[in-house]
Amino acid sequence: MRDDGIRYGELLAAAGVPVEVHNAQTLVHGYVGYAGVVPAATEATNRGLVALRVVLHG
Repeated sequence: MRDDGIRYGELLAAAGVPVEVHNAQTLVHGYVGYAGVVPAATEATNRGLVALRVVLHG
């Protein structure tokens, strides 16, 4: 799954789509559920939410 996500990000970038790829190697799939409990999960979740806010609200 990780490799597919990285490749998808590369394809989006090649197509001119603004994209950021973050590889949270130390976190399990579904780490968002641990936000607020596991500091690394909180940081990764917040990073994604900030990026989403920027895209949606400028």
